Amino acid sequence: MPIDIEQKSQELKDFVSQYDTKIFMGDLSTLLLMVAMQNPPESLVGLVAPQRQIFYLAGLHLTSNKNQNNKTKFQYTPEEWNHIKSLLIEIEAGYSESYYPSEGIVLDDVLIEQRLVGLVHHLNFFNQGDLNYEEQIIERIITYFSPFDVEIKAHFGLNIVEFITIYRFLDEMLHQKLNSVFPLAGEPTMDDISIEQFAEGIMNPEKRHLAVPPSYIRMSENMADPGKKYRFSLDQLDKEFDPAVVRAFVSTLSIKRTEGQFLYYTENNPYFNQPLFEVNEGEFQSIEIKQIVIAIYNQIQNFAISNAALTEPFYTRRGVELENKIVGLFQSILGEDAKIYQSYYTNFGSEQDILILYKGMALIIEAKASKIQEPRSDPNKAYELVKRNFDKVIQKGYDQSYRVKQKFLNKEVLSLYDDLALSNEIAKIRTKNYHSVFSLVVTLERFGQIQTDLDDLLEVQDDDQFPLSICIDDLEVFLLAFKKRGSKFSELLRYFDLREYLHGALVCGDELEICGAILSKQISDKDLQSNKIIKTHPDHAQIFDDYYNVGLGFKDEINLERKTSGKFMTMFR
Repeated sequence: MPIDIEQKSQELKDFVSQYDTKIFMGDLSTLLLMVAMQNPPESLVGLVAPQRQIFYLAGLHLTSNKNQNNKTKFQYTPEEWNHIKSLLIEIEAGYSESYYPSEGIVLDDVLIEQRLVGLVHHLNFFNQGDLNYEEQIIERIITYFSPFDVEIKAHFGLNIVEFITIYRFLDEMLHQKLNSVFPLAGEPTMDDISIEQFAEGIMNPEKRHLAVPPSYIRMSENMADPGKKYRFSLDQLDKEFDPAVVRAFVSTLSIKRTEGQFLYYTENNPYFNQPLFEVNEGEFQSIEIKQIVIAIYNQIQNFAISNAALTEPFYTRRGVELENKIVGLFQSILGEDAKIYQSYYTNFGSEQDILILYKGMALIIEAKASKIQEPRSDPNKAYELVKRNFDKVIQKGYDQSYRVKQKFLNKEVLSLYDDLALSNEIAKIRTKNYHSVFSLVVTLERFGQIQTDLDDLLEVQDDDQFPLSICIDDLEVFLLAFKKRGSKFSELLRYFDLREYLHGALVCGDELEICGAILSKQISDKDLQSNKIIKTHPDHAQIFDDYYNVGLGFKDEINLERKTSGKFMTMFR
């Protein structure tokens, strides 16, 4: 019998409504800390997308009805959590099940393939967690929205700098609270407490603090009230910032627990735009700190898109800055010897984005800032939207890059111009001198499996290889790690070469997983170039988090001194 998604979703919402908000949301924040563990706890086993599913629980709870006739529970039992988890698993299975044909319906091979593409895209879109680093989000906010600061201030009550400054303050303060379970500088540890002090503390309630170090007391307090670690007051912010600005910040990003219509996993979750929730008058809590800056980006972007006077200037700015970002990244890796042409024209009469020439290598790059569209819930129409969105972004980028690449394939002389009239030639390139020629389609957003393995949707010219299509954030992380490792130029060529072959048998929703596998040789080149199905794993991308934890190389990287000095002990950063 098919799973009734609506009935299961309502059952789950009703069930989580019975818990105290501070404690329940605090427990969710503790679970989120465990998501990235290599060996997750039993409480998360079976969840296919634990981060997104926990956020779903948060959204359901915050929009649920406080039934005053029932006694509020302060914490779920193991049995109750298993019931919550089983409902999450059933709901997820229900969405996947909807893509399978009904009993008695026979699909031909083409329709089966289209259903699979639609299902995989659906899973990637709704299940994939946040894969970028907070430095990248902050840079986007500053770069894309700074020209519209006056309008942003008028609408939200605070400007870009104020948004970021308050976030950075909260980020640091809440992470310090999170790590307060460790002894602070100068504090006694268990080794410093004598048997006599311990005995006296046990026997005398007034001296109980002598029995254990302060860090133990803080740990026990956090265990009793798990939401405490991510809680703050307006008074704390008022001491650092203009109270009017503080209230504008909190008003924009906070939500009260109020009964609402949110029900489905695939709906717009209110928590994503309002990740702070009020627990008492003037007291707020979050379940994940990074979600705050993501919400800032989302809210400002939604404002820019919905404001008729800002929409086109914003889109133009975003596209230009995406190109500038790509150029800057390759310039930092290849150095001054690289010849880089940006916004150039050829005799085809169309503008091209970026051409990079370096030591016999040519990179023909098209930048695409278009937004990925939310999948349709109707499996019969899902493929149509996926294909249309793909063609508008990745297929178009490939077609544009091929206009230039065919000159290299045919070893023709390529003239570049800086104007559409082709009146001012800026370069004449002898393409026969370039033996390694690659097409790149760099996107602003991630498209998941349909982007990492282009075989399902991309139409490639007969004389050409697959391009590399990669999100700008993943490209940045890969190149920063490449630079930090001190990798040779030949390793960059190796990556581009291997990525041309890895289409048609790659199961990978995150480009950094295959980047990590190639960079650290976790999968052999022989296997990568074979006809075997290559299935990546999140552990393949762990190399990038390892580098980030000691300083990856982002501009204005957060807590760089803490990462590199060796003077600090932290678990959560």
